[in-house]
Amino acid sequence: AAAGVTRIVLSWSGFTALTGSMQGFVPLVATRFLFGAGEAGAYPNMSGVVRRWFPVVERARAQGYIWGASRFGGALAPLLVVPLQAAYGWRVSFWVFGAVGVVWCAVWWMYYRDEGAPYPPEAHRAPVAGMFRSGQLWILLGMYGSYAWGSWFFFSWLHTFLVKARGFTEGEMAVASSIPFLLGTASNIAGGYVSDASVR
Repeated sequence: AAAGVTRIVLSWSGFTALTGSMQGFVPLVATRFLFGAGEAGAYPNMSGVVRRWFPVVERARAQGYIWGASRFGGALAPLLVVPLQAAYGWRVSFWVFGAVGVVWCAVWWMYYRDEGAPYPPEAHRAPVAGMFRSGQLWILLGMYGSYAWGSWFFFSWLHTFLVKARGFTEGEMAVASSIPFLLGTASNIAGGYVSDASVR
């Protein structure tokens, strides 16, 4: 998992930085596609880390912090990007965040190791046909579909909506668009604690 997460964040960082260098629509779309493909394994690999390092009764809390951190990143992003864009242009923000990802990888690689993890992975069989007959799976798919749809509105469109439809300045937008993500941070962390309590 350590090497997997490192590769994923390096891929994310590289394609983030390349986004700021693209000229033209088709190269930009291709770069963003590769960005998405490169980061796709992030949460599954982080789940593997949680599986190895946390007992069952603490795993939801650990996941709550992971998801809360992603929402906290969403809260910080407009507060950092808007001043960077205003001072240096939109491309620089992609280069800066790409560089931050590389630094994060170096720190992660130095400190995280799977060797000696207290909860080694166990072999499990997951029959696909049986999974799709499970009511629990359909509940989870419905829940996550709703969660993701709402999240991507806030990630992708809220900023434009506030500026173009509501007349916010970019500075006002940066602050206002952070609020749902701060609430999401608190909700994800609280949900982890509640879920762990339910398991117990």
